[in-house]
Amino acid sequence: MNKRKKIVVFFYMILFILNSIIIVNQSIASELYDLTFETTPGGCTVHVNGVGTKISSPIDGSCTFHNLEEGNYHYTVSKSGYQPQSDIIQLTSDSKVIVILNPDYSGADLDATIFFTPGPVPPNQLVVVGSITVYNVGSSDSKLDWAITEWPDFGSNWVFDPLEGTDLTPEYGGLLVSIAYRRPTLPGRYSGRFVVQNIHDPSDYEILRYTLWVGIDGISYQDCKVQQGSKLFMIT
Repeated sequence: MNKRKKIVVFFYMILFILNSIIIVNQSIASELYDLTFETTPGGCTVHVNGVGTKISSPIDGSCTFHNLEEGNYHYTVSKSGYQPQSDIIQLTSDSKVIVILNPDYSGADLDATIFFTPGPVPPNQLVVVGSITVYNVGSSDSKLDWAITEWPDFGSNWVFDPLEGTDLTPEYGGLLVSIAYRRPTLPGRYSGRFVVQNIHDPSDYEILRYTLWVGIDGISYQDCKVQQGSKLFMIT
């Protein structure tokens, strides 16, 4: 092979190698991936910086961003009434991110009222019934976890239905708690209190005062009121 032919062959070999490198680089650059989110609860807003925003399915909490290039992606998942979460994912293949949002209790504000049947309680009525109504008067998207943490120490067999609750919203209105107990029979004045507590905020509570008088004739009279809070209800 003469020198000229060698040069031509060498030239075509160089072109072949360069073309192969270009094809490989194009193949690598064209690798695109899917990024799937699964959120709890569903219906969350999922924002990926530089890509866009989607709403996760209200049924299974999923949504997928398609055809993303390899790289780092910053995302934020949010929903009203929940604490948002943000993080960065390094995308090198099809990936799934599972996000569980925690409820945001910061906007909740507990309020409560108390009620016992007015009028005298006859001697033969040993079981007294009443109720407490619990409210969340906080921001519209807030959720309240609450519990009755204290009740009078007189009488016996105190029953509350329910004793505590979760995720009470302002839109729900008042949640009724039924109360029943066996009253004392000895004549005298009996006083105590109920404490209804916001589980996530020790400074947010209501004190509900309750007094029972038992006469020498066995007839009882009741009085109850809210010590702390905007509502006031009394029974005499």
